[in-house]
Amino acid sequence: VREEAGMWIVTVEKGLVFIGNEELKKRKALKAHRFTSQNSIIKSKNLHTVFKDSRGWLWLGYEGEGIQIVKNPEALITGSVLNIIELTSNSESEQPDISSKNIRELYEDSFGNMWVATNDRGFDRISIQEQEIISVRSFQNEPGNVRSIPHNDGRSVFQQTDSTYWFATYGGGIAKWNSSTDIITRYTTDDGLPNNSTYSVIGESETQYIW
Repeated sequence: VREEAGMWIVTVEKGLVFIGNEELKKRKALKAHRFTSQNSIIKSKNLHTVFKDSRGWLWLGYEGEGIQIVKNPEALITGSVLNIIELTSNSESEQPDISSKNIRELYEDSFGNMWVATNDRGFDRISIQEQEIISVRSFQNEPGNVRSIPHNDGRSVFQQTDSTYWFATYGGGIAKWNSSTDIITRYTTDDGLPNNSTYSVIGESETQYIW
């Protein structure tokens, strides 16, 4: 993920990497800050995704370990004291539970809510007010309910308009959620999709189109 000071990179089994802007200008022999479970707060080698939100918080999503939120990520670089929140399922902390520890993707909408795509429990919306997490709403498949998301293997979230969100699932096609009416509509191969295993939904400047 790109930010003002540089770039954060998730690696396969090698933890988290930060490369500053001056180093990014070089063509080779880049010097990077590397964070692993041996030298930092990284929980395990199963780090799956990283996202920096509009508040400046760094979100780390793991396969099997839930989410870490570093509220002052610059402290990772300087070695200062870190301000960290951990989110997981069935936790005993004061933070609200998320639905799964298996994190696929993180996304921030225009209202500052954070969305979590999981690979086994659908999607979570994390609501944040005044720098505090106040609630988590889960969107999961409910057998027999066509107004629920079509599959719990969530891949991505995209906000098309203030009230229209799209969910991509692996095995169930895509779904549209209208936050004003709280209605979910499914779209699968029966509706013209070439395949029900979808990875992402993105939009263009013309909000009536999605890909």
